[in-house]
Amino acid sequence: MYSPNTARRTSLVTRVLISNIGLVGVSLFFLTGLFLVTEGSVLQRQLESRALLLAQFLANQSELAMLVHNRQELERTATAALSSEDVLYVVMTDPSGEAMAQAMHRDFPASELPNGRPSETSMIATFKSKQLPPGFLEAASFVTTHAGAEVLDWEAPKTGSSRMGVVRVGFSMAKQRTLFTRAVVAGIVVAFVTLLLIVVVHFLQLTRLLRPLRNLVTFAHNVGAGDLKQRAPMESLDEVADLTVAFNHMVEELDVSRQDLLQMVDAAQEASRLKTDFLANISHELRTPMNGILGMNDLILASELTEEQEEYATTVRESALRLMGIINDVLDISTIEAGRISLDSAPFAFEEAVSHVLRTLAFRAHEKNLELVCRLDPKIPATLMGDYNRLRQILLNLVGNALKFTERGEILVSAKLESESDEGLVLHFVVSDTGIGIAPDRQKAIFDPFTQVEASSTRKYGGAGLGLSICARLVELMRGRIWVESREGEGSRFHFTARLGRASTGAPQGCREQLTGLRVLIVDDNATSRKVVADLCHRWGLSTDVAESGASGLEMIRRANGTAVPYHFVLVDAQMPEMDGFQMARQLHLNTDITGGLIMMLNACAVPEHAKQCDQIGVFRYLMKPVMPAELVEAMLVAFVVAT
Repeated sequence: MYSPNTARRTSLVTRVLISNIGLVGVSLFFLTGLFLVTEGSVLQRQLESRALLLAQFLANQSELAMLVHNRQELERTATAALSSEDVLYVVMTDPSGEAMAQAMHRDFPASELPNGRPSETSMIATFKSKQLPPGFLEAASFVTTHAGAEVLDWEAPKTGSSRMGVVRVGFSMAKQRTLFTRAVVAGIVVAFVTLLLIVVVHFLQLTRLLRPLRNLVTFAHNVGAGDLKQRAPMESLDEVADLTVAFNHMVEELDVSRQDLLQMVDAAQEASRLKTDFLANISHELRTPMNGILGMNDLILASELTEEQEEYATTVRESALRLMGIINDVLDISTIEAGRISLDSAPFAFEEAVSHVLRTLAFRAHEKNLELVCRLDPKIPATLMGDYNRLRQILLNLVGNALKFTERGEILVSAKLESESDEGLVLHFVVSDTGIGIAPDRQKAIFDPFTQVEASSTRKYGGAGLGLSICARLVELMRGRIWVESREGEGSRFHFTARLGRASTGAPQGCREQLTGLRVLIVDDNATSRKVVADLCHRWGLSTDVAESGASGLEMIRRANGTAVPYHFVLVDAQMPEMDGFQMARQLHLNTDITGGLIMMLNACAVPEHAKQCDQIGVFRYLMKPVMPAELVEAMLVAFVVAT
C-alpha cells in the first residue's frame, strides 16, 4: 500500500525532463553532425576553388615563358606564387613531363612531392602526409596556346590550340583543418548552450504546471491524516482545476459521512453501555435469588431425606451451581467491557494458588478417569505479588475447558519462569490436553465472547462461550498474551503469560538437604505423572526409581531389600489397572519379606473411605493428585523425621 513516506524511484518532473532531454539531445546531435559535415564540405570546395584559380592564373602567366622556354621567368613566377601561406610548392613541366621550373616551401620535404601527370578528367588530387598532417591538395592546369592567337609578331596565326605544359600547385590543408576544428567547437558549444536553455525553460514550465498537483498531494495527505475541513485551492482553469473540484467534492462527502459515522459510533457506544449496565444489574438481581436457592437446598440436604429425595436435591444443587457459573461469567464479561475491572496486588503463595485450582477440579477429573498432572518451575519464587483471584480464575477456566473437551488421556498444567527484570517476573503457563482439538480457522475466534469451537459444541458440552473471552481480557490486564496451539482430534495447548511482582516475604522451605541420598520408588501407570514426580525427587537429591504397575513395583522392592540400601519411600498411585495402589500397599503390609519403606498414597480424589483404608494397610500419608512440590517435600520430611 502506498504511503506518503514511500520512496519513489523518480519524480514526474525528472522523468519528463529526462525524456525531453533525450529527444532534444538526439535532435541536436544530428543537427550538429549535419552542420559539421556541411561545413567540412564547404571548406573543402573553397580550398579546391582557390587552388584551381591559382593554377589557372599561373598557367596564363607562364604561357609566353613556356613558349620561348624561358626557365628563369618560369622560376620567378613559381617562386612568387610561394608568397601565399597556403602554397607548398609549384611545379611547371613541359608536355613530356620534364620539369622546367619548380619552387617549394622551406617546410615542405622534397620526398613528399608527387610524381606523374594530372588526369584529363580530374585536375584536383588529395595526398596524405605523415610529415605534414593532415595532408595537402594538388591542383593542376594545362598551359595552352589558343587558336588565332599571335603570341609573337613574326609568327603566323595558329589554326588550333596546343598544350605547351602543365602547372601543378600544392596547397596545405592545415588552415582548412583549423577552420574545421573551430567550426566543431563552435557547433558543440552552441548545441550545449541550446540544450541547457531548453532544459531550464522546460524545467520552469513543468514546475509551474505541476505546482497545483503538488498542492493536491499535500491536500490529500492532510485529508488522510483526518483534516476534512480544508479545501484544495483553485490556481488555474484547466484540467487540474477539474481535478481540484472533484477532490473538494469528495472531501465534502467524506466529512458528511464521518459526521454520520461518529453519531452512529456514539449511539452504538451508548447502547453498549446500557447493555453492559443492564447485564451487570440483571446478574446481581439473579445472583440474589440463586444464593437463596443454594442456601435452602443445602439445608434440605442436611436434613433427613430418603434416598430419592437426596438425589433430587443433589440434582437441584448441581443445576443451580452451573447456572450460577454462567451468571458469574456474564457479570465478569459485562464488567470487563464496561472498563470497571481492576487488578489487586497482594502477596500470595504461588503453589497454593495452583494447588487450589487443581484440587477444585480433581473430582471432575476423577469422574472422567483423566490424569491431572502439574509441573512447576523450581525457579519460580514461592511467594509472588499479584491478583491471586484473577490468576486462579484464568487457570480454572482453562483447566475446566480441558476437562470438558477431553474424554480420555491426561491434562498437564505447567508453569515456568520466562523472564525476570526490575519490573517483575513473567510467568509462562501451559494447559495441555488430549481432547477434541480445535480447527485452525477457529483458533482465533474462540477468544471472542459467546463463541465456542463449533455450533454443536454448545449442545454437546454446554457453556455460554464466555470463559476464554474473560481469560483473554484478564491476561491483557496482567500485561501478558494468550494463544493456542492445536490440531483437530489431537488435543490443544493453551498458553498465556502474566507479569507478576516479587514478594518481600522469605518463608523457610524446610531442610530438604536431609533427603539427599535417600531412595524413593514411584509407582504410577501414567508416564507423565511418573516423570513429574521423579523430576521433583531427583531435584531434591533423592535416588529415584520408577515402576509402571503394582506388580513391577513389588518386584523392585523385593530386589532392593536384598541390597544394602532398600527404598526409604514408596509413592504409589491409588488408581492403576490390574493391581491398584491399595492392593499393592496391602501386600507390602501383610508380607514381611517384601516390606518397603514409608508408603505414601497419591489419589486424584479425596474419598473418606480411602483415608480410613490407608490407615488399616500401613500407608503413612494420603496425598491428593496432582501433588504440589511443597506438600510432597513436607510430607517426606515429616515421614523421615518420624522414621528416624
